[in-house]
Amino acid sequence: MGIINAQSQVAIVYGAAAGGGGLGLQAASAITALASSAAVVHAFGPGRAEVWPLPGGEPDVVWHESPQIISAWMLRYSWWRWYQGHYQLQCDRRLGSWARQQIERLQPERCYVFTQVGLEVLKWARSRNVPTVLDNPNGHIRHYREVFVRQAELWFKAKHLGHPTEAMVARVEEEYELADRIRVSSEWAKDSMVSYGVPAGKIQIVAQPLNLLRFQPNGERAGAEDDGPLRVCYTGNLNLAKGFPYLMRAVKMLGDEQVSLEIVGATGNR
Repeated sequence: MGIINAQSQVAIVYGAAAGGGGLGLQAASAITALASSAAVVHAFGPGRAEVWPLPGGEPDVVWHESPQIISAWMLRYSWWRWYQGHYQLQCDRRLGSWARQQIERLQPERCYVFTQVGLEVLKWARSRNVPTVLDNPNGHIRHYREVFVRQAELWFKAKHLGHPTEAMVARVEEEYELADRIRVSSEWAKDSMVSYGVPAGKIQIVAQPLNLLRFQPNGERAGAEDDGPLRVCYTGNLNLAKGFPYLMRAVKMLGDEQVSLEIVGATGNR
């Protein structure tokens, strides 16, 4: 984003509670990094997770917490429970529209937005020549959807009804076009973006940091002489794109005496 002076106002728009879960940790890292530049950082999104502040101190940030987008009971009891991709799309559209309204009043000099929730702010920034960075936590979203579609057909002989929908793919592809720069976390992610037509020149790889104050061994490591099965822990959402059925199939083939599997995560999808 170039050099940011102490008086600059930078707006960041994010879609997961800062500090909680994978996307929340990525949001927290970006917010903390921007705050370290001595700029005035305004964070627009669903607020902070209970674990915030992360070890290492509280960054100097002006928080603008979004209103509740869609009530939880509607996801649980309405038709949206079967079409969670449409639910996610509506949530992200509404958060993006709310953020644009706030940012129009703020008039920041720079904008840093995450995919899915950044389209409305990117349009505003483009109309006013405000520099923008789009944080893309995955590969190209069209590839992401194609994996889901193939896996849903393979495992369930069913149509993929979850996230991302075709409408979400179109939304994020427009974000790719509008952003001045796109941040990804790996060579694989950049290759995925380029293979689907995103210009390589606007993509920059910035690896995700690891907070060693929060994540560190507890000192109790099993010795090489210990007997028992290989212990494997899977953490993350149980969705088809992550390939967890293949892990479970492999464990079943090897048997309980060879591998012990612990799963920590939610499905997020019926």
